[in-house]
Amino acid sequence: MNKFKNLLKSYSIGDYLSWVAYILAAIGIIIWLFSLRKPTQEHVQTPLDDISHGTISVLIGDEPVEMDVLDYLTGVLAVEMSPTFSEEALKAQAVAAYTYAKYKIINTPSQHKGNTDICNNPGHCQGCITELSYYATKSDSVAEQASAKANWEYLKSCAREVLGYQILYDGQVINAMYHDSSPYYTVSFESVFGYDVPYLQAVSSPSLAGFEPRRQLYVFTREELSQASSANFNGDSITVTTDSASGRVSSLSIGETTMTGVDFRNKTGIRSTCFSISCQSEKIYIYTLGWGHGVGLCQQGAEVMAQQGSTWQEILTHYYTGVTIEKES
Repeated sequence: MNKFKNLLKSYSIGDYLSWVAYILAAIGIIIWLFSLRKPTQEHVQTPLDDISHGTISVLIGDEPVEMDVLDYLTGVLAVEMSPTFSEEALKAQAVAAYTYAKYKIINTPSQHKGNTDICNNPGHCQGCITELSYYATKSDSVAEQASAKANWEYLKSCAREVLGYQILYDGQVINAMYHDSSPYYTVSFESVFGYDVPYLQAVSSPSLAGFEPRRQLYVFTREELSQASSANFNGDSITVTTDSASGRVSSLSIGETTMTGVDFRNKTGIRSTCFSISCQSEKIYIYTLGWGHGVGLCQQGAEVMAQQGSTWQEILTHYYTGVTIEKES
């Protein structure tokens, strides 16, 4: 013990300070080395081939919002479908929505304000709502808010079960288009947009009997319809050509003007190209069946298939021709 005390006395204050400096330097080097091995989160980038566990920047109205992908898909389900749908239909929609978002990010990057990945405008990308905004659409009553919370969690659980699954054609992510309802058959991409996409073909769609009818009656004056369609509806000569399988209007001839059913729908804002026209004096009545462009996944048809026992995989491979479904590694 005395030898140890004498040894300590033999060192000066400067020696002790040097040792402390060496120790602190060693600790600093160790901390620096560990920082190199484990980068901070803000420098970790999610590879483009797997965005399911990262975030996505969404333009909600005019506000850029950074969202967890799971929350994003839940928000899409809340807008594009609803908690009244069956689990398998919701899962099919979640996979289609994820695939569609990924297709947009890969093929049409940086087309939105704030350099966001995608927007929540259904006419341009796909609808989406944040969780807080979803609750804000309900009343402030305890029961209403509790119901909203349960519905959100139900949608989220459906999205979570299929998170990371994507639809591929020939190894590539597809443009997973979808629409509300087709009464008989969906339509091909070519018939609407003018060129062929092999996985977006016309397929049969289950009967919508027993579900909320997608029927709508529009009443126009002849002048209103003439202005909307840029055709002269003031005469009596209207010829409608309808596809016998789908029930959709392929073309209209109004006097000397001819247009496709798709053009007429886009100009007038009616819900579907599956429609009939009736003229009575100065009024023209247009009766539509179904809702949307008719390409890809039919949401109401997916619900019918789910209630008949189809899985989400069977629903997707029915509506998208020749595709495979894979989960990102």
